[in-house]
Parts: sequence; structure tokens; C-alpha cells
Amino acid sequence: MFQFLTNASVQLVNRYLPSPFVFSIVLTFIALITGIMLTGQSVLVMAGHWGEGLWSLHSFAMQMALILVTGYAFANAPIIQRFLDNMASKVTSPTMAIMVSTLIGLVGSWINWGFGLVVGAIFAKSLARKVVNVDYPLLVASAYSGFVIWHGGFSGSIPLTMSSGGDNLVKLSGGVLTEAIPLSETVFAPFNLIIVVALIVILPIVNRLMHPTNPTTVDPDVIKVEAYIPPEKNTPAQKLDDSRIVV
Repeated sequence: MFQFLTNASVQLVNRYLPSPFVFSIVLTFIALITGIMLTGQSVLVMAGHWGEGLWSLHSFAMQMALILVTGYAFANAPIIQRFLDNMASKVTSPTMAIMVSTLIGLVGSWINWGFGLVVGAIFAKSLARKVVNVDYPLLVASAYSGFVIWHGGFSGSIPLTMSSGGDNLVKLSGGVLTEAIPLSETVFAPFNLIIVVALIVILPIVNRLMHPTNPTTVDPDVIKVEAYIPPEKNTPAQKLDDSRIVV
């Protein structure tokens, strides 16, 4: 029964769930139409509000981009790669691979959401190369499922914003918050830690139960890691690109 519901849910999502970009476009038009109906303002005025609001988000967008880039660099560090390969070599069964992949995604996302997204995918590929008969689609989904924990971790945008204080916090909260709220009352608060622990315990078990009896496997050679061959430093431009002083 559980497997039937899982397959039905996958088919439903594949058939009817559009991409996130489509959601953003649809929600933009809903906000536009709702604003016109409720405020009586023209389309041009509403478009002006949208433009002013978009530009005000650039500082936040840059912060999110830096979190993703630094997380990606951390996940691809040689020491992390060796650790993941060593851990993957100790996994012996498909269901164990699903659970460990979920745990890595959870812990990584709690540390940094950019790190969690990348390290989970890297570890899933490593497991797929080493574990026989593991369901590859579920393995990848399990690695990314750990992302549900990110906002309760160190890179949660709202807890970090509240802990920063200052005029920006007053503006964002509409004057409700005037003093900084420390991480001890958000990320490290008992109510948040209970949720985090519950997810770490429950989510791997749920993902394990979804492993099909007839798994969809992948050829290890298809996802093998290609050795990086750096370009030859035979031009001034390439030497400048690779310069440790400049970069």
C-alpha cells in the first residue's frame, strides 16, 4: 500500500507540477491583478511597485548567492570528497544507502543550505557507484530531502536577520522588532532543536520505506567522476585567469 501511494504521488507530481519559474510568473500575475482590484491603481503604477520592490531585494539575493557559492566550494573540497567516498565504501545495502544519504543531506543543510544541496548530490552519486541495486531516483530524492531542515540551521535567513538587529530589522519587521533576537532563542531554542532531531530520526526511516522492490538502477560508468584536466597555461590570459594573486 505504501509503495502504491508513493508511485501514485510521483506520477501525479510528474504530470501536473510545473517548474518553480512558472510558479513565480503565476504568483506575480496574481499579485498584480489582486493589487489592481483591491487598491484601484493602474497597471503601470503596480508595475512600478514591482520594480521598486525587486531592486530592494538585491542585497538579500547577493547574500543567498554567497551562501550557495561558499557551500558549493566547501562541498567540493578534496577533504570532504575523501570523507564522502570513505563513508560510501562502508554502506552495504540499498536501504542503508537511502538512510545514510538522507542523513548527510540533513546534516549538510543544517550547517549551510548551499553545502547541503551540493554535498547530498555528490554523496548520492558516490553511493550509486558503490551500492548494488539501490534505486537511483529515490537515492537522489533522499539526498535533497534533507533540505527541509535548512531554515532551522545556521543559514536560516530569518533567524540570522533577527539576530543582526539594527535599522534593517526594524524596517523588515514593520517596527515590531526593535532589538536583536539572539540565535539562542531561535536556532538553538529547545522547540527548534526538537523539530530538528525529529526530522533527523523520522525522515531517513520514511525514505527507507519508499525503496521499491524493483529498483531503478544506473550504470556506475555513466556517473563516474571525470578527472579534471586544467587548461594549459600557454597564454597571458590563461595565466591571469589562474593567478592566485588575482583570484
